[in-house]
Amino acid sequence: MWRAGIFKSTRSKELGVRSKNLNSLPLAPCSLLEKGFTLIELLVTLSILSITLSFVIPRIMGREEAELKSAARKLLYTVRRFSDEAVFKKERRVLNVDIDNNEYRKGDDGKRTQLPSGISIDHLQIGKEEIKKGTASITIFPSGFRDEAMIHLTGKEKGKGYTVVIPALGERFEIRED
Repeated sequence: MWRAGIFKSTRSKELGVRSKNLNSLPLAPCSLLEKGFTLIELLVTLSILSITLSFVIPRIMGREEAELKSAARKLLYTVRRFSDEAVFKKERRVLNVDIDNNEYRKGDDGKRTQLPSGISIDHLQIGKEEIKKGTASITIFPSGFRDEAMIHLTGKEKGKGYTVVIPALGERFEIRED
């Protein structure tokens, strides 16, 4: 309440203020003064929310589409890693893509990476040549130059797919939605 330029709080008696100084802290129960959340409360809430979303998003997006996109990303990161290795180690790298078995591997004796079930390599395009069967090789040279290629991945639903684009030099690797 304002009177003659002096503010007098009507709540000061309710909160248990012992001093008439407005800058002093009132001696009130903690629940009336503390507003907000502690860091622990926020962390617990965020972790529960993130766990819940990790189960909900794949169901919304569709499990097959999520697996297809994940397989495309994994292939893209593998090619990018081979490209970096070739430049840093000054050695030629080869990525062999087996279209018939839906797998790819580093060189002839490298570890085979099998695509998840239901996801297949539809076709591979190296330069202007389109390959639909067998094994194809994408070469990455120590200079950073590589075979320009596109690897088309599809799911069980033939309408949905992703293309991993491997540029010849300097451009960015990318994944395109078909």
